[in-house]
Amino acid sequence: RQIDTQISNAQLLRLPRERSAILAAELVHEVVASYPYRSSRERDCVQVHLQQDFCFIGSRPLFAQVLANLIKNALHSLASAGTAPQPGDLRIDVGLHHGKGRIAVSDEGVGIPHDRQTRIFEPFYSTQSGAGSGLGLTFCKNVVETINGQLSVHSEPAQGAVFMIDLPLGTATGLWHNRVGI
Repeated sequence: RQIDTQISNAQLLRLPRERSAILAAELVHEVVASYPYRSSRERDCVQVHLQQDFCFIGSRPLFAQVLANLIKNALHSLASAGTAPQPGDLRIDVGLHHGKGRIAVSDEGVGIPHDRQTRIFEPFYSTQSGAGSGLGLTFCKNVVETINGQLSVHSEPAQGAVFMIDLPLGTATGLWHNRVGI
């Protein structure tokens, strides 16, 4: 297990380091549109709410994977709840919170017991028995922290969970230059 942890950490260190200006709403819409849903009902349960768009500087492919991981976990939690997902059962909010950009992924699934919430970001720890490697949330946390962001969770058992990605605000200047070919 210790060797596996070291290998995992080494792989995380080799992640792409390119950074660019990213518009949060654009990224969220892109990931939601391209996610490989298992059914149209699953797709229809996802709603994006834009309070205020913001720009941050990071690796677009890595942050797309972070969002995909959080969506996958939320859909798994909804499936574990045993009822057919309804529109709005998985909600992604984009806005500002205390001077930082925030992307919040909320679900109406089974929730996370309080005693497990402190461990879910540990490598190889999983609340899904028999499923997953326990590396998804560790990956997400590491990616967010590489740009001085924070990933946190709030959950009540049987009442779903909210994963909040808080990010330092960036400037869209780099984004403008990329789009106009300067």
